[in-house]
Amino acid sequence: MAISRYDQRKNFEEAEANAIGTELLRADFLPTADAANVRKLLAEYTRLRIQFFLNKDGNQRKQIDERTIRLQADLWSTVRASSTAQPTPVEAL
Repeated sequence: MAISRYDQRKNFEEAEANAIGTELLRADFLPTADAANVRKLLAEYTRLRIQFFLNKDGNQRKQIDERTIRLQADLWSTVRASSTAQPTPVEAL
């Protein structure tokens, strides 16, 4: 049972890392200012996700999780504003 949970966690971490990498590559399609902002937010998001998995204190993990949720909202609002301003097929991606 422990092995299957370990494998599942490893798969989830790999999927999240791939999603972050994909978002980083897709940021190149955004206007320069928005792309720089998305890269900055993704760097902070990645740092927080690593801290979350390294930290064992429940209270600190909760705080990290709350900050991560705020960063996700900031990322979406940045991308949404950019895609609304320039509705092209590439932006829709």
